[in-house]
Amino acid sequence: MAEPVDEGSQHSQGVQVVPFRTPNASLKVVLLHGNLDICVKNASHLPNRDSFNEKFKMLLGTSDPYVTISVANAVIGRTYVVNNSENPVWMQRFNVHVAHYTSEVLFVVKDNDVIGSKLIGAVGIPAGILVSDSVIEGTFPILNASGHPCKLGAVLTLSIQYTPVEKMALYGGGVGPDPDLKGVPGTYFPLRRGGKVTLYQDAHVDGSVPSFKLDRGVMQTRDEETRVFFKYSKVQVLLCPRSAGKGSWTKKDGETIYTHHQNSVIVDADAGIKRRIAAFVGGLDLCRGRYDTPEHSLYSTLHTLHKDDYHNPNYKGSTVGCPREPWHDLHCRIEGPV
Repeated sequence: MAEPVDEGSQHSQGVQVVPFRTPNASLKVVLLHGNLDICVKNASHLPNRDSFNEKFKMLLGTSDPYVTISVANAVIGRTYVVNNSENPVWMQRFNVHVAHYTSEVLFVVKDNDVIGSKLIGAVGIPAGILVSDSVIEGTFPILNASGHPCKLGAVLTLSIQYTPVEKMALYGGGVGPDPDLKGVPGTYFPLRRGGKVTLYQDAHVDGSVPSFKLDRGVMQTRDEETRVFFKYSKVQVLLCPRSAGKGSWTKKDGETIYTHHQNSVIVDADAGIKRRIAAFVGGLDLCRGRYDTPEHSLYSTLHTLHKDDYHNPNYKGSTVGCPREPWHDLHCRIEGPV
């Protein structure tokens, strides 16, 4: 009888650098392009990494372990924390799309201490074994920086299976007319039919922009300036904070790291007697004055046309060498059920 599992997050983000190398890190690097079906089951005999353990063991209890999963330093999954347990049980499953060159999939066991996470140890599964399509399942020793078990008997039980993209039926023929196809799995909203999408050419191309002039157009606006601009109009401006939710681990581990590659502008449009909703989907910044061309150059114009095409108030310093991310402004209009 199969054991019950909790569905873990299907996607995550973050960077994780383990301060030591597992024995598998020196193996052959292969491309994992497809899906990883992972189940982090349980751990046993973990060491106690809580602070002030000797003096306040009765008050603080033991370790509060959790596991992160990373490929090529990119965190692709994280279990929940099990409080006060040296033998935690997670039974948590992750289905993750990957496209990484790596020598191993790394399972890092950490202690969620009151003054920050502490590294307990790691288990590395060689990527070369995963490409055989077989299920890798078992109990593995949790190793420390010296390549030895972090504690006698400390082990992590898990299963992992890799499916290359060529064998994933979902990407064989697209959405198509199949009524049984539900769209992209694991997303918040299901596939809906009957919508209308109008694509817009780049404004850079002559003749592609409608011949009308906006009255009192505004550029280089920020959120507060936008709110003030529309204060006494019929336009309602809602300022959405970028900080993560109350219980989100991403807020704890990297609150200043964020991205917003897509913007949407939702308006009401004429529909006879009633009104209807229309949405415009666009690129990185709607008002920073940035621009793109149909060539979508990544590197060749970094020192010329796009030498100032960078904005990140969180980090200062040179950005030379970083590739551009091609984008359009509002590149399509969406109507109907989406």
